[in-house]
Amino acid sequence: MQKIKKAKIKDRSLIVEGEERMVTEGGSEVTNEVAKKCAALAHDDLVKAFDNLKKHLIKICDLRGAEYIDKENIDDCQIPELENYTVTGFSIGGNDESEGVTLIGNRTFNSGKVLNIVAPFTQYAGDDYAFAIELASDIHAAVYEVECYLNGKCASKQLEIPFDEAETTDYRVSFDTGDGVYHDITDGLGKMNAKMDRRN
Repeated sequence: MQKIKKAKIKDRSLIVEGEERMVTEGGSEVTNEVAKKCAALAHDDLVKAFDNLKKHLIKICDLRGAEYIDKENIDDCQIPELENYTVTGFSIGGNDESEGVTLIGNRTFNSGKVLNIVAPFTQYAGDDYAFAIELASDIHAAVYEVECYLNGKCASKQLEIPFDEAETTDYRVSFDTGDGVYHDITDGLGKMNAKMDRRN
């Protein structure tokens, strides 16, 4: 995919839309729109790149927490008040000087309810947003991670072993009183549970 237009993280996987150019047998160049729904898990770097966009979502939409974002921390905005916001995707539009982006995300309330948020289209070269230059830089970083993902940079999926199938070793400690009865002293509580020896 030669140009990323849209990207969305869903269930830790990626949905991507973009453009690919190809040259026909007649020599003419054609641009195709391509959509990919990927199964591989997103790498942590990709997740972090998306997370780095939420400060712009909050600031552009003037949401609760926007007052904590300023020129001093816009490059490294680690603020606890912003943790309940998430950026799930972006859509790039326009060309050249009119290019910009629409950010998509949500806010999760203490009740567990989720408010979906779509920011207005914001141009990188516009005067409407004070941090447009930083927005452009952060979007380019996110696009780079999307491209890396499409080229194979993904998270490793760990195998989960059910507890009841996991290999365990059970050590038993008992003693014989001479009457064919073995007394179990394994519980560590001082209890002696008499049981018949059923060993083969």
